[in-house]
Amino acid sequence: MRSLAALTLACALAAVVFGFGSDVFSFRSVYAGHVGREALIQTARLLVYVALGVLLVFQGGWRGVVAALFMAVFATAAEWALLSTALGFASIPDPSGYERRFAGFTRPPYERWALWDILSVGGAAAFSWLLIRIAHFDPTGPRDG
Repeated sequence: MRSLAALTLACALAAVVFGFGSDVFSFRSVYAGHVGREALIQTARLLVYVALGVLLVFQGGWRGVVAALFMAVFATAAEWALLSTALGFASIPDPSGYERRFAGFTRPPYERWALWDILSVGGAAAFSWLLIRIAHFDPTGPRDG
């Protein structure tokens, strides 16, 4: 149980760092006018979240599903709280340009920000656990004799 808690904390911190970096690069991509690149960056972020959640399931079984949900909630909350800081980091090369371009930027509501991340990680974690359980199922049943 202790190793799962430590792994959950490590995965949550890794997800926060990766999510923060992806937010910085998403802002830079939008500022540079690269249409569609920010969606690719955010998709990669979601895939990393899902991979970390599945890793927790392989380590902890059904407790790993709960740990994956905890990791997703913690990481999305921290990333959401750091969203303005990510914009600040993205604007280091051209602060006045970013200020003009993103003057009306407001942080979206957390529910809208985190919904798909939490559902994706939770769904992938539960599905992974189910596949692990099915892999140990013997369809012929116990054999006599």
